Amino acid sequence: MKTDLELKPVTQFFISRRFGHDALVKAELKIEKLMKYRGHKGKIRLLVGPSGTSKTAMLEIIEKKYPPIVAEFSGVKIPQVLSIRLTSGATTKALYWSLIDGLGVKPEGVESDLRKQFNELVESMPIKLIAADEIQHTLPNKSTSRKTQNIADTIKNIVDETKIPMLLIGLENSLSLVENSFSRATTTQREEDQLYRRTLSPIRFKPVAYADNTAMVTILKGYTAIFKKVQEKFDTSIINLLDADVMNRLWLASEGYIGRLSEVFCEALEVCEEGQQITLSILSEAYDEVNSWNSSSINPFTAKSQKELDRLKTSIFLSQKRKESNSKTEGEAA
Repeated sequence: MKTDLELKPVTQFFISRRFGHDALVKAELKIEKLMKYRGHKGKIRLLVGPSGTSKTAMLEIIEKKYPPIVAEFSGVKIPQVLSIRLTSGATTKALYWSLIDGLGVKPEGVESDLRKQFNELVESMPIKLIAADEIQHTLPNKSTSRKTQNIADTIKNIVDETKIPMLLIGLENSLSLVENSFSRATTTQREEDQLYRRTLSPIRFKPVAYADNTAMVTILKGYTAIFKKVQEKFDTSIINLLDADVMNRLWLASEGYIGRLSEVFCEALEVCEEGQQITLSILSEAYDEVNSWNSSSINPFTAKSQKELDRLKTSIFLSQKRKESNSKTEGEAA
């Protein structure tokens, strides 16, 4: 029985649905190309992008496609995709610890012990891919730090010793792990060069640009298909997402981030009564509840005039330019 502390069944159903779009389809192909190197040589690939651009959703798609295998005699589930999620300040020891823990085994000893323990564990396992999410948590404030070099070396050791490819998932700054950005004067530069040579071209996820109607239509067609299933199962419908005015308001509400769209839709389902249609008014209420990314006082779903919508668009563009400028400055400082 549902309690007041649980999401509605309709919302849970919506969250569990997935749809493919160009970025996910292309990324899936690139990840499967990476997986072909299993057993031959150590290879890695990075999947990078801002939060809310479907990076974690991509990992879930791969995990679903390659589910755990149940051992014949013990009944233990052995992963084909060993995925871990790193936390802030993660170290090389923490990386090995998380990998062993992800196998359902208790990690034991110092880092050298963990390294040996992990290698022995995976030697006979059918693991096709190691995926490390939130890999940016292994990075210090400056890309020239010794810590970055140690992490790069550890990743190289993992793929070399296990012959299992690695997918590193994180923010754009995660690329510094393999970008040859260290000083040539450092003795550990050679280690990072070796990691660089093992790395395939990165997969980059970005929010949909304002003028990219083709991409926006594709994504909203995906959500429309999901809401069709929602209506069939729960009798809750939604206004036409492909209407030009609605599309514009949805972009302004999400700034092109798929994850933000999902948050608005989920909250709209929580607000909406069973059998009711999700309208601009309900989307407005949902947006006010979940919006943490836009400080403008203009709600795109209640704006009455094009002038208001244009003001919001200008505010978003200025904010994006400031973020890009700050990011560039921080990169130069590092």
